[in-house]
Amino acid sequence: MKVYDYIFFRFVKISEELTPQYPVFSSIVILCWLALFNSITLIYIISVFENGIEKFYKGEYGILLVVIILFVHFVYFLYGNYYQSIIEKYSKKKESFLSFYSVVFILYIISSIGLCFLWAIPNF
Repeated sequence: MKVYDYIFFRFVKISEELTPQYPVFSSIVILCWLALFNSITLIYIISVFENGIEKFYKGEYGILLVVIILFVHFVYFLYGNYYQSIIEKYSKKKESFLSFYSVVFILYIISSIGLCFLWAIPNF
C-alpha cells in the first residue's frame, strides 16, 4: 500500500494548488475514479475468459461496484485520520526517495486510464 499511499499524497499536493478548500476529498475522489477504471478493465479481462459476467457492469451491479469502491476508499483514508499520517510521512521524505514513486505515479495514471478507455470500454 506504500505506492498507493504515495499516489494519494501526490494527488493531495496537486489538489492543494487546484482546489485548496478540499484537497483530501478531491484526492480520494480521483483515486476512486482510477480504481473504477481499474475495476472496469479487470471485469473486462475476466469476461474475456468467462462468459456471462456482463451482469457485474450493467444496471444495479455497476452502481453497487461504484458505491463499494467509494466506501472502501473513504474508510481507508479517513478512518483514524490515516490521510494525515500519509501526508506527514511523505512530506518528510527526500526527493531522491520520491523519484521512483513519481515514475510509478505517472505510470499508474496512464495505465489506468489508457487500459480502460483504449481496451476495455470500446469492447463492452
